[in-house]
Amino acid sequence: LARQLHCYRFIIVAAIQLQPHHRPNGIDVLKHRFNAGAVFVFAADFQLMRANISDRGRILHTRMLRRFDLNRAEEREHILLGLKKAIDIIDQIIATIRQSADGPEAHGKLMAKFKFSDKQATAILEMRLQKLAGLEIKKIMDELKEKQALIKELKERIDRDDATPSDPE
Repeated sequence: LARQLHCYRFIIVAAIQLQPHHRPNGIDVLKHRFNAGAVFVFAADFQLMRANISDRGRILHTRMLRRFDLNRAEEREHILLGLKKAIDIIDQIIATIRQSADGPEAHGKLMAKFKFSDKQATAILEMRLQKLAGLEIKKIMDELKEKQALIKELKERIDRDDATPSDPE
């Protein structure tokens, strides 16, 4: 493989093997993906290579953001599921909180008695009583449905992204 650099372009002279009816690109030349023999001179543009690297970086950045959004949506869904469960057994929740001496004790009892996670118990204790109104309960249920739909969509996109390689071969 011999190289001659000229400004922003370079010429690759390589002994490669070409397939019939195949137009090689820079990636093919660099990976030597050909089958029948010939010597081929190829001029590759650095800007083209930079664009390829930039596109891959953008793809990876998008995938990272989707995973971040998925994690945030799953965390919120977890809290909303706890609030939904608490609303269904609100009388028992209130009785448990009233029997507790202070906030940390109530927190521990909610986790032990009702199997809430730490975040769910904290959200229940921080919930204002006005959230028990019919309209507020509907808002919680609607937000839960939205988060579940978002999670489903993000998982499908991430699965599609994982099936599509970011590095062209």
